[in-house]
Amino acid sequence: MIRAVVASARSAEATLAGIDRSGVGLVTLDDEDYPPRLRAIEVPPHVLFLRGDRAALGTARAVAVVGTRRPSEAGRLTAARIAGAVTRAGAAVVSGLAVGIDGAAHAACLAEGGTTVAVLGGGHERLFPRSHRRLVDAIIDGGGAVVSELPPDVEPTRGTFPRRNRIISGLSDATVVVEAGARSGALVTAHWALEQGRHCFVVPGPIDRLTSAGCLSLLRDAPGVAGIVAGVSQLLEDLDLVRTDLDGGTSSRAPSRPRSARSARCRGRWRDSCWPAIRPWTSWSRPPRSRSRRS
Repeated sequence: MIRAVVASARSAEATLAGIDRSGVGLVTLDDEDYPPRLRAIEVPPHVLFLRGDRAALGTARAVAVVGTRRPSEAGRLTAARIAGAVTRAGAAVVSGLAVGIDGAAHAACLAEGGTTVAVLGGGHERLFPRSHRRLVDAIIDGGGAVVSELPPDVEPTRGTFPRRNRIISGLSDATVVVEAGARSGALVTAHWALEQGRHCFVVPGPIDRLTSAGCLSLLRDAPGVAGIVAGVSQLLEDLDLVRTDLDGGTSSRAPSRPRSARSARCRGRWRDSCWPAIRPWTSWSRPPRSRSRRS
């Protein structure tokens, strides 16, 4: 953390030279198009270094989907289902570009043709993880954005990620946690969301699974504050991303755009219709396999 702060405090000339070399854009707190949700938090970043479409930071609705870097297959699929449903309902998906839940959420949003925003824990020229460079390109090509509050050549450190997490929640109307260990950084994002007065929802899991420990602890420690994800359709209702039809039924809706045929897709057939588009990108949501031999 100290090294990152020192690096960020270098001379203005050196910083601007690095920005010119990297080709990133700048969004400052004084700009009229600074993201309004982020401006409303207690300590908004004064500058955002951005690649992609700056309009992606200020969409009408945005939902953060975060979780562990080492999820179960069920957790990965759940994150993708939630992100896909949120996208079809017209909201942007915000996450942290990490392997695991973050990568699954970004990929599912892209598969639905939606807008996703990735918030980095370091500078753009020090991308972490490096294996997600193709994902970064896809996010930008898809009309999304990749942002950081740190200059392009600042290395990510253990301390920069909790600082980054306040931006993830700050850019979002609500944060959804899908699988998190007892010390997962996703819990930091959840606590930032609650501190910022935003909604927070948690996917509960089996009591004997390590990746459920943080989720269950959050639900226990914040009763009535953190909501339970009882199902994807129920989550959309809690997020106010559905409307009631005249005949009494419900359907997904996009608050800022008309409904499309995609939003009427049967959720029960999600795996058959959406997952094949994500399957080629599974390396974006899976951690590297250990090379150690089994005993």
